[in-house]
Amino acid sequence: MKFNSFSCNCDNAWFIQWVNNNKKTQVLDAYNFDCKFPPNLRGKKLLNIDIRSCTVDIGFICYICTACAVIMTIAVSFTHHFLQWHLVYTYYLMLAFLYNSRHKNKHAHQYDAFVSYNANDEGWVLGELLPKLEDEQGWTLCLHHRDFQPGKSIMDNITDAIYGSRKTICVVSRDYLKSEWCSREIQVAR
Repeated sequence: MKFNSFSCNCDNAWFIQWVNNNKKTQVLDAYNFDCKFPPNLRGKKLLNIDIRSCTVDIGFICYICTACAVIMTIAVSFTHHFLQWHLVYTYYLMLAFLYNSRHKNKHAHQYDAFVSYNANDEGWVLGELLPKLEDEQGWTLCLHHRDFQPGKSIMDNITDAIYGSRKTICVVSRDYLKSEWCSREIQVAR
């Protein structure tokens, strides 16, 4: 074994570990084995080579995986808590974009305008706006109390109403500005 040429890399890490840890077998003159390859380690003793970089540290990998899982959980929780409506808005904006791109040429609007208003302003909308636009002007208006499909989600109804209309009319009042649904309607319309 004296004239064996050893390659001092990770290919022989198992051998170095076996020589150092095996109590049943003794390798004669193992402390005098010299490295022949790679050139920068030529002449160094085989058993003095640091093989720690050749082994996989399972503990460190578990630590990294756990840390990534914790960071992802925190990021998802943060996003859900603080950016939930922005994500919903982005989702419906993307749906609208896809809907428009698919129906670009064959899109005929069902309504002339979708009227976005707060329930507290319904008296004015039904008493003043509706007769003026539908009766006098001949417009076809989409109103949530009569034109939304029952059983369909509110956001789907809002999106369909806005993109099924040529225009969107927002009746802005103090109650409208305080309403969460009205703010979603104006965001989708925008």
